[in-house]
Amino acid sequence: MLVALAGGVLIGVAFAYVAALRPYPSPLDISKLHLWMVFAYFVLAAPIQEELIFRGLLQTVIARSVPSPATGWIIHLHVVFIALLFGAIHLDSGIVVATSAVVLGLVAGELRRMSGSLIPAMLFHALLNAASALWPAG
Repeated sequence: MLVALAGGVLIGVAFAYVAALRPYPSPLDISKLHLWMVFAYFVLAAPIQEELIFRGLLQTVIARSVPSPATGWIIHLHVVFIALLFGAIHLDSGIVVATSAVVLGLVAGELRRMSGSLIPAMLFHALLNAASALWPAG
């Protein structure tokens, strides 16, 4: 659980810096929203709904259909597949966000696989979103 907390913040800060190097117009205009609304969606709602769908539903279904890898593999194939799918749905936000989503998906997927719970993945995702949104990247 501590890995999820620390990793989410550290990777979120790193993503904020990378995103600042290559700005991309957001597909969502959040400039007119109150800060609490942005926080409620990006730090609470999105991590919960995305983790339920991608790691809770899709990763579970794919894991049952794809045989486990040979001993010695670092990451499981079903985790990679779902992480790539997760990145693909974020392509409308630009290549940096989509690539960041793949990394998020890999870490969240492994947290889910190793713990058997969605809670570490949700915490990691929420803290990553919060850190990348709030950390001054410029």
